[in-house]
Amino acid sequence: QRDIVAALRGVGASVEHLHMVGNGCPDILVGFEGRTYLIEIKAPGGRITPAQIAWYDSWRGQVAIVRTAEEALAIQLTTATAEARRAADSRRLTAWRER
Repeated sequence: QRDIVAALRGVGASVEHLHMVGNGCPDILVGFEGRTYLIEIKAPGGRITPAQIAWYDSWRGQVAIVRTAEEALAIQLTTATAEARRAADSRRLTAWRER
């Protein structure tokens, strides 16, 4: 967990530990470039608990499960890429409507 937190902070992310909340709540809250991420950190081979499954099922926002720093950093890139795609799609749709 320390390596993942250090990697996130190393790229300028804010990290708040949530593991003390319990009841299936993810381990960390991450803020980066105006976005917020809930991340559950699992050791290789680690499994999600029944409490975590129930929490994820009831949560209406994003939750990611990572095992490495690379996976945690990739969440940010994937989100930014998806947002860029949505913006491009929106621009194409607007251009098509204006024809």
